[in-house]
Amino acid sequence: MRRYINNGVIAQEVDPRDYSIRVSAAAQLPEEAIKQCDLPHLDQQVSKCVMCTAETALSEYYGYPVGGNWGYGYFREHEGPGLVARKAYSMLGDYGLPRTGDDIAELEVTDVIDRAKRYAPRILPLAETRKGWTYARLTTREEIAAAIVKSLNVRGMRVVFSSTVGCWGLTEPGGWLRYEDGGGRHMMVILGYGKHEYRGNMQEGLLVRNSWGDDFGLNGDCWMTWDAVMRNEEVYLLIPPEDKPIREDTPEDKPVITVQRSLRLKSTRMTGDDVREAQMLLIAHGFDVGSSGADGIFGPATDAAVQALQRAKNLEVDGIIGAKTWAALRTAPDPAEPVLPVEPVLPYKPSELALGLVRHCYAHIGDIYVWGGNGQTEISAGWIRRMDTSETNAQRSIRFWEKQKTAGMTDLAAFDCSGLISRYLQDIGIVSSKRNCDHLWAMCTPVTRAELRPGDLLFRSRNGDMYHVGVYVGRGRVIEAKGRDDGVVLRGINASGDGYWTDCGRLEVLK
Repeated sequence: MRRYINNGVIAQEVDPRDYSIRVSAAAQLPEEAIKQCDLPHLDQQVSKCVMCTAETALSEYYGYPVGGNWGYGYFREHEGPGLVARKAYSMLGDYGLPRTGDDIAELEVTDVIDRAKRYAPRILPLAETRKGWTYARLTTREEIAAAIVKSLNVRGMRVVFSSTVGCWGLTEPGGWLRYEDGGGRHMMVILGYGKHEYRGNMQEGLLVRNSWGDDFGLNGDCWMTWDAVMRNEEVYLLIPPEDKPIREDTPEDKPVITVQRSLRLKSTRMTGDDVREAQMLLIAHGFDVGSSGADGIFGPATDAAVQALQRAKNLEVDGIIGAKTWAALRTAPDPAEPVLPVEPVLPYKPSELALGLVRHCYAHIGDIYVWGGNGQTEISAGWIRRMDTSETNAQRSIRFWEKQKTAGMTDLAAFDCSGLISRYLQDIGIVSSKRNCDHLWAMCTPVTRAELRPGDLLFRSRNGDMYHVGVYVGRGRVIEAKGRDDGVVLRGINASGDGYWTDCGRLEVLK
């Protein structure tokens, strides 16, 4: 038999900022978890093992062959064999991979970079529909096992192993891979973990899918010891653009691992729902993220707020929302600490009742929008459907509700725009039931925008009727139950244009 020595993966420094992994403390992991792969075994070209792991995941996810030849050349910026895994998987998010039929066939290592870049104008548009993938670094046995368990229920999600400190030779009896110290490097897909016979005894290990054809090991697969995997210290979880369930989770089959991107100030601004969540949590802790509020864009004001939080929590002040800063954000603020941001000195003093409304609204940032919602906490998909006007609208609220729960938010409440304000008025005994926008406007004295104070209301009107309302909280910011796709948000008063809010009013009962 031939000896396999490969140089397909380049060693790299650990960058813990990319993604962090959280495993549930109560997670009960099974003794065995194997996610089989029905795709044909790849017989890779020289040094293309990193892209082979991507091909396996993407082909499984999309349901047709996706090739990595072009990616192998395009993702490299060096001569010689090999590919930096972290860079390749990061670029999958930006560029994707083409179908096999659109790929560059049988690239030669000697000119792979030149040819890939020449083909880029043709390949990039074809690959773009398969972009958006992300990855996470797994550093403990528990994380690897939990990631495998989570992948069982998600199409295309795969755990991959990178050998960066040794070389791989023939398999031992029973299909166990022989590990040797040396300079050879390789990357393979981990199918799962369990026990397998080795020289008459059952040995704990991981089942691995190789890319050296069917004649390797156990019809192309092999077993590895946990020790061999952990000593290499490079294991990644490839994450599809959207989790596509293979089957619905049951109460006994819930994911035990969550993946959280780290956030930081970059020249190309990071955006997304996780940025928005972090901004809302910063606001809840009393830190100012700028006049635009929780807009989902990580800019200088958000960076300053993160550093202020890190100083307050005695964390390393680097402006990066990594695992420790995420944990601090998700810890409820001390009730003794002020919730409101520090306001400038004003020629007036808002009443305590008006400030109470502001505090109430800050406390509910991130809650969900449900038609007719008035602060209900016993939420279910069925209840949302009964409340809303159509299944399509209900599904929007349900998707946002599920997204917030996945992000780790608990004790969620349901509001519509007027319900957010009515709830406070009910709690302090001013009204006995929910009020709509017209009712709230009738309780107000009109004011100009220049006269706005914290606790005043902002309205949108159409043909003399008020159909949307928010609460002015100072410094040009508004908290509103914006809609089914957004929930309760903090925004700049002009975030949707300076004509978005048409009327302003001051609640007489809060003066």
